[in-house]
Amino acid sequence: MSRKAVKELLQLQKEILLEAVISGQKVVFSGFGSFEVKMVKGRRQLRDPDTDEKLPRKKYLRLKYKMSRTLEKELDKGRLDMGMDL
Repeated sequence: MSRKAVKELLQLQKEILLEAVISGQKVVFSGFGSFEVKMVKGRRQLRDPDTDEKLPRKKYLRLKYKMSRTLEKELDKGRLDMGMDL
């Protein structure tokens, strides 16, 4: 494949991924992994130091990726072939 064709393919894949996760769908690339959007609440309670007033935690969206078992096994196999410890 030419560099231009690969670039176009990756751009199309990115657009499809973004469109799907923004609409709330889980996207699975067989043999690679899955992507989904998760709502995350703030990590700690905030307060205003001047008034000691507690402020609400801000919620935000985070893109979550989970590697497929197939890819994980291939990576582990590659590490062993390279002599790396697991």
